[in-house]
Amino acid sequence: MHSLSLLSRVLLVLVAQISLIACARWGEVCAERLPIKIYTTADGLAHNHINRIRKDSRGFMWFCTDEGLSRFDGYKFISYTTAHGLPHPDVNDWLEARDGTIWLATDGGVCRFNPTGVPLPYNPAAANQPTNPLFQVYRLGTRENSSRVNTLVEDQTGGIWCATVDGLFLLQ
Repeated sequence: MHSLSLLSRVLLVLVAQISLIACARWGEVCAERLPIKIYTTADGLAHNHINRIRKDSRGFMWFCTDEGLSRFDGYKFISYTTAHGLPHPDVNDWLEARDGTIWLATDGGVCRFNPTGVPLPYNPAAANQPTNPLFQVYRLGTRENSSRVNTLVEDQTGGIWCATVDGLFLLQ
């Protein structure tokens, strides 16, 4: 019985070694590298530091960055910055509400994106603001930190919850 146990152990070790050799050789033959493409500002991305990535209902990819918002259609980026009406370069979150409205969380407030709007730099003191801006800016609260919006979530009633550095706000 003792010799059978020793024989079983030897066979087990041999099978393990053969398996390791086979796996190593199979891995060399069958291993593939996934194609990886790196996208940067050179490709049109607003900034290389990405805060959030979201996909919309039409299949576009949206990237919230430290210098604005970038939309990718599978071929090229379109980027939106403070020159287009964002109140602050830091875009922290992106939300497509059930009604199709796109909301942005920035360090300068919450923005509603209007794809048919006029892209003009944000200037809250200007008397002649466009009636159809690309970004409609909403300030939350009266303290400076309440404008620094980090996260957006839509609830079951369509309310937009805004998590800020200064607390939680609800747009209804």
